[in-house]
Amino acid sequence: MEKYVTPQMIVDALPINKGDTLLIASDIQRLCWGALQSGENFNFQKLINLLQENVGKEGTLLFPTYNWNFCHGVTFDYHKTKSLTGSLSQIALERNDFIRTKHAIYSFAVWGKDAQFLYEMNDKNSFAGNTPFDYLYKKDHAKMIMIDVDLTHSFTFVHYVEEVNKVPYRFLKDFISEYVDENKQKTERTYSMYVRDLNINGNVDFSGLEKLLLEKNLMKEVQVEYSKVFILNFANVYCEIEKDIQFNQSKNIVHIG
Repeated sequence: MEKYVTPQMIVDALPINKGDTLLIASDIQRLCWGALQSGENFNFQKLINLLQENVGKEGTLLFPTYNWNFCHGVTFDYHKTKSLTGSLSQIALERNDFIRTKHAIYSFAVWGKDAQFLYEMNDKNSFAGNTPFDYLYKKDHAKMIMIDVDLTHSFTFVHYVEEVNKVPYRFLKDFISEYVDENKQKTERTYSMYVRDLNINGNVDFSGLEKLLLEKNLMKEVQVEYSKVFILNFANVYCEIEKDIQFNQSKNIVHIG
């Protein structure tokens, strides 16, 4: 039987330093399955606690709590709308030491030094502008950790680079729906997103980017027993994504044709 992966094993395997800013994406099914095979339950609260301890009070943690239902006319409720980006992000969202940022589509559960700064961001755009994605690009030592999930299903940051570079296969679109804020006040709000042009036949696929980043040592892959973890630095990979857009027709991030 494979060894049960513990929260400590995951954190010990990663190059995390005091003062780091970490965005955590995950698919926890494999961790849950492995623990159950050993007669245990994986302790996700402990994993979050250990991440907090490792980055320290000068660090910041972010968990994506995205929900795209606002785009379909569904009310966003700051306190009640659940994360659609994994159970671990929902666990963070429900903790008293995390706060949720305000965006109706791309919100984050945040903790640490810059939590209040991120909470106060009020840009109605999703990617470019005064957004958490811009913060992650410009913040020193900002990293992303992906636990048992590939880039295609977790690396939303690519769309930030696409918008900054104004790729031709996406355009800015407004979405309008009801918003219930943190004080339970209801208003109609508009949020925009740089969406894919469906008139252009193409599929989002970051597998080429994933391979490229690993080959150039811009992303590290860590195997922790049966679980695979990626870690990268946002500023380091930005230039590689931008080069793919400008000189390679975005072939490592979208298949058009």
